[in-house]
Amino acid sequence: MAAKIRSEQNLESHPGRLPQTVGAPAAETHTAYDPAKLKFSIFSGHDSTILPLLAIFAPDLGQWPAYAAHLSLELFQDPSYQPAPAQAKEGGVDARDAALQSLPARPLTLPRESYATYFVRLRFNDQFLTLPKCAPKGRHHPQMGPTMCTFDAFYETVERLIPTDYRA
Repeated sequence: MAAKIRSEQNLESHPGRLPQTVGAPAAETHTAYDPAKLKFSIFSGHDSTILPLLAIFAPDLGQWPAYAAHLSLELFQDPSYQPAPAQAKEGGVDARDAALQSLPARPLTLPRESYATYFVRLRFNDQFLTLPKCAPKGRHHPQMGPTMCTFDAFYETVERLIPTDYRA
């Protein structure tokens, strides 16, 4: 079922503003650290809410979320991490990511230095997910592996899916 909703038209409309709702606290949390600010947040939904997110984050999973399924997004910081300088992307477009490539990108307005030491990990029930954009070397934490996505690579996946004209 997940493969049916992974199309150019549906990638933005199905998750709606959820990627922005989930991503905004993570972006705000790491740009101005304050112990009194957000540490934990929960967004509740149904299988029909989780399914479009799985189509984005785990297109090869191919299963309908069971009752009480959950998708966790975790934000980590490794202050000792030294990212490589930004480079042009290597290789061609991954076939399973072709729909994302055709959508207009929205630039990340935060300076790269402010989020370069942050990583995002997603877990569906008891399984850590590897996002397609996080698999290549340099797009995930070198010791933790491809499930520990750089914030840059994670946001690259999410930013294309945030509708700008959701009220129309």
